[in-house]
Amino acid sequence: MNKVVVESSEKPYSRINDMECYMEYLEKKMNRVYYENTFDSKIAQLEKDLKERKITAEK
Repeated sequence: MNKVVVESSEKPYSRINDMECYMEYLEKKMNRVYYENTFDSKIAQLEKDLKERKITAEK
């Protein structure tokens, strides 16, 4: 009987812990995707600026 009581009393905490871990995972994933997107956009902007400079230098 003690085993059943202990297991059932730990289950909600385990569920909360699982949810917290999942939320941390999602947050890290979102931050990584955001960083990748901003990095890609910065690279694209630098490439565009470089092309514009080449065009103006040729004139």
